Amino acid sequence: MAITENQAQRILLVRSIEQASNNGDIWTVHDAKAATLATKALIRATSAFDLFVARRAELVIEQIAKRNSGLVIELGKRHPLTFLGWILIATAFATGLITDHLMADRWINVIEWPIVLLICWNLGFFTYIFTTYVLSFFRPIKQPRSS
Repeated sequence: MAITENQAQRILLVRSIEQASNNGDIWTVHDAKAATLATKALIRATSAFDLFVARRAELVIEQIAKRNSGLVIELGKRHPLTFLGWILIATAFATGLITDHLMADRWINVIEWPIVLLICWNLGFFTYIFTTYVLSFFRPIKQPRSS
């Protein structure tokens, strides 16, 4: 049996609660052992491990929800603005198609002449600064004049 995404989320939630050092007494080690024993009682010994872990996670979440009515666990709930991401992706794709269709040339010049000149200008100044720094080691050190 393959675990579904919702079951995987529940398993990870239970694991994070059980491994938290300060979970506010939501779930204790004794509770974890009791949940494991209850799951063993519900599921046959020959069942697959993933089925056991998924069922145990469901039991744990049910027990936590019964104890703490103020604690709301909403897994699998989508954010209300999720569709904006899909609209952004579709807009970017459409913009790319339109731009590709409207271009006369079939290539994009990433490096234009003004950029090449700017790079050469910067390399010239870096070379000047570097050579000045290196040559400063070979110049004689000026001694202060004694009066």
